[in-house]
Amino acid sequence: MCSRSELGPVALGAVALLTMASDAHAADRKGQVVAVVVEGPHADQVAGWLEDRIVAPDTLKEGDAFRTALRAKGAPALHAAAGNDARDAQLVARASAAARDAGVDHAILVDVRPTPRATRVHVWHIDAQKSQAVVDTDVTLPPSASAMYTTRAVLALAPPADAAPTEPARTEATAPAAPVAPAAPAVSSTPEAPPQVPDPAPVEADRAPKKPSPEVDSSLLAVRASIGAGMRHFSYVDRITASLRPYDLAAAPVAVAAGVVYPLAPTRIPVLRDFGITGEYSQAFALASQDSAGNRVGTTWQAFDFGATERIALPQGLLANVSAGYGGNDFQFTDAIPGSAAALPSVSYRFVRVGADVRYGFLSAFAAWAGGSYLDVLSSGYTSQLFPRETVGGIEAHLGASWRLAKSWELSLSGAYTRFFYSFNPVPGDASVAGGALDEQTRILAGFAYVM
Repeated sequence: MCSRSELGPVALGAVALLTMASDAHAADRKGQVVAVVVEGPHADQVAGWLEDRIVAPDTLKEGDAFRTALRAKGAPALHAAAGNDARDAQLVARASAAARDAGVDHAILVDVRPTPRATRVHVWHIDAQKSQAVVDTDVTLPPSASAMYTTRAVLALAPPADAAPTEPARTEATAPAAPVAPAAPAVSSTPEAPPQVPDPAPVEADRAPKKPSPEVDSSLLAVRASIGAGMRHFSYVDRITASLRPYDLAAAPVAVAAGVVYPLAPTRIPVLRDFGITGEYSQAFALASQDSAGNRVGTTWQAFDFGATERIALPQGLLANVSAGYGGNDFQFTDAIPGSAAALPSVSYRFVRVGADVRYGFLSAFAAWAGGSYLDVLSSGYTSQLFPRETVGGIEAHLGASWRLAKSWELSLSGAYTRFFYSFNPVPGDASVAGGALDEQTRILAGFAYVM
């Protein structure tokens, strides 16, 4: 089993880390082909410093070439495997196969995920000739850990080949407050002190800055199912025509399905890796309406939205999303009230939405978010027949909080308020006369989500 890793003066040099060689004379052993893949903050720096440790007779396999082999084998993203045992096993098996196909003897895979409380680093050492990982380990570093600090943590993990485990163990290590620079391994059994390997980059402060670095969300997709209550209040302003009926819905059960997928999240391409595609559909059920006289009328309420989003890491552990999309909101009365000429406020909104929200994670498992959108209403349905010169606008605001139950599951409680506002612009001779109207809709939902 992999032993618990402690970061300290036992950090290993390039040959011991990346080839696991135990031979005292590099010239007497066969050179190894090594690939290094790092994902997360400072990925290029960390990968570069690790690659600099590869010395003759060993050779470096270009990282992008090995990534291509990983994708060809259908290996899961590193961030997904780091938090899921099943995906971890899948990654190890497929990375080993990809290494053989690419002519790689050893692969070092590193996933770095900062949070407001800590930086999580997961390291895999894949030997192409073994079905299980030599190293498959979590390391916990201070928040805002520097690229040099992260590199030293990785260098401290790998055991020499003669101490390699027969089966992997997923362990977690906690870095001490003050790491010590990695030293090269001894090259002989004599008591002579081993040569020191210089720091892999210009001096960089290892202590965490006072302000935490942005939280990096590298999830590939999230799907959420919610259920709750929906309310509606439609009222007229300066109503002259008596048959124009206001409407109040105290509460109706509502079910919502929503999701977002980031198709390029596994890549390291800036901007594109944080580009997501969103979708949402909601439906009220067990809904019917009646007037004060008890006359009932069938009623339906549904809404949809699809679009695109971009997530942006901000200081102080905040994560922002800017989004745009196209949506619809239909509140329909399926027939007229018996014996009445009342004009019921059926609507069928179609709109273009632009908005933003911000999310803050705290206490490791909790998060809160808030945001809003402007709705550019393209059409409103039935009301446009009553008021042909109407103008309509809309806004939406939402807030919520979530609790992470496990690596990939969370519970949430959220609320959303949508407001459509009308100006009818009546002129003498119009059949329906009112100055304007407000259509206010509210949803309160409890949800269950899967995040990968």
